[in-house]
Amino acid sequence: CAAAADTNNPFQGIVRVDCETGEEVAHFPGPRMYTNEPVFVARPGANDEDDGWLLVVVFDAESKRDGLHIYDARALDAGPCAVAWSRRSTPYGLHGTWVGQTF
Repeated sequence: CAAAADTNNPFQGIVRVDCETGEEVAHFPGPRMYTNEPVFVARPGANDEDDGWLLVVVFDAESKRDGLHIYDARALDAGPCAVAWSRRSTPYGLHGTWVGQTF
């Protein structure tokens, strides 16, 4: 994991940390696949803080393309539920925000 590296490597995975128990659950998309900032989207009517999806843009350096990886936030270690590959590359480090309504 890039977080444990001694150098400034790009992020290569995502981790969910339970702040009460310290449990860590992680997923690493694969070699030469670099993650951007995850965005949490709550399921409509959700009551639990992990009831929803994590949206993560991942750059695949091998194929030089990006994909939106969609994870079930409760089962992060199972890998993405779906991946939507982009036709164009997204700038690395793109930040995102989820807005549940239209203004």
